[in-house]
Amino acid sequence: MKRTTNLFIILLGIISIVFLGCSKKDSSSSSTSDTADPSASSGSGSISLSAKISMVDAKSSDSTARTANAIDTTGFASTSDYSSDGTQTFVYEESANVLDTVNGILCQMGQTRPGLMMNEDNYSAQIDKGKCEETGSDAPSYETWYVNSSRASGEPMYIKAWVPNDQDDDGTSDGYINAKMTVKRPPSADYPVGFFSMDFKMVATDGTEGMKGYMKTKKTSGGTQLQFYMPMTMGGTTYDYAVKANFNSDGSGTGATTMPNWTSQNQATGAAAFQVAFNSDYFYKQKTADGVAQTAICLDRNKYLTSAWRYAMYDSNGARVDINSGFPITATVSGTTYHGYIGYYGLWMPSEASIDNGSTVTKMDYSNPDAAGDNYTVRSWGGKLVQYTKKAITLESIKNIPLSWSNHADQDGKDYRVYWDSDND
Repeated sequence: MKRTTNLFIILLGIISIVFLGCSKKDSSSSSTSDTADPSASSGSGSISLSAKISMVDAKSSDSTARTANAIDTTGFASTSDYSSDGTQTFVYEESANVLDTVNGILCQMGQTRPGLMMNEDNYSAQIDKGKCEETGSDAPSYETWYVNSSRASGEPMYIKAWVPNDQDDDGTSDGYINAKMTVKRPPSADYPVGFFSMDFKMVATDGTEGMKGYMKTKKTSGGTQLQFYMPMTMGGTTYDYAVKANFNSDGSGTGATTMPNWTSQNQATGAAAFQVAFNSDYFYKQKTADGVAQTAICLDRNKYLTSAWRYAMYDSNGARVDINSGFPITATVSGTTYHGYIGYYGLWMPSEASIDNGSTVTKMDYSNPDAAGDNYTVRSWGGKLVQYTKKAITLESIKNIPLSWSNHADQDGKDYRVYWDSDND
């Protein structure tokens, strides 16, 4: 089984001076002075967006983790699905939490398929937020966006989106989040995170403006600088929620992030700011919490723990076992077309569509937008069966596998991780 992993960097040491090449001003970083904005890529085709922006990428070697497979995979051909399929990885780093929001926005914008629907007038797109957020569940969480994507030859690609805010089960909302994105360059060696700009704001049904922010890039002599700013108001206090980071072509960089100083979920005391620097081997950070500077920390990127969260399935020859877990559907009621999804977790559809046992829905194939789709009759019965199996295992079988728990007894809201390395009892 190919695994999606969540990497946790092990603390190398608490430092008060710079050592071993890990410093706030990374010597491997090239100059980051601003240069002139580039022109758009040539041609009239779509320009791809960054799928993910990270200051701490996962490393594929030197891990302390163990791997386990149900069968021997060493004999699989290099052309097999197991060998060629990509693996998604996620790295936890407190100072980079702001980038979760950045990547969530990019992920959802990518789901609108602006390249496929470019110059096709306004269209609706079904967005699964569950694919863009680590919710601890594979259950889809859909909402409908309204989008327009366009590009003329030699010009930037423009994406406009209208997102209903706080969509209810009946499809109604409290207003819209309006966003406009200008894309000039895809990610490349010269533009590590691409080149784009985006402005967004929330507008209530009465016209009142709420949350607003921006995301943009600048060309530097070393690569690309990312800027993101979105003020966050909690309990009457407004915090800066922002990042400014330089991503160099050689994989090094520097940056600064600001956010609420989280004490537990949805609770914060004061503000937190981080100064960071990184290269392929080390990650340096200096935290300031509520105005008080903390001890600087240097992390060794070659020493980390891994844990698996999601899997793909392969047969004894390394061929992928494709499982159709669901598909998008539409239903037309009184001249109005509603978009939904049906799969492992059941049926999702706005309640005003009144879909019930015996209703007719249409299976859609959005890779072929002009297809009419196939009609199906919904059959619905209540109930759900889940089986849990208890199994006795040895410590050796879970060597170096992290175990997680929450300390509810002390009500501190913190999560903890521990693993057995076989060297310590």
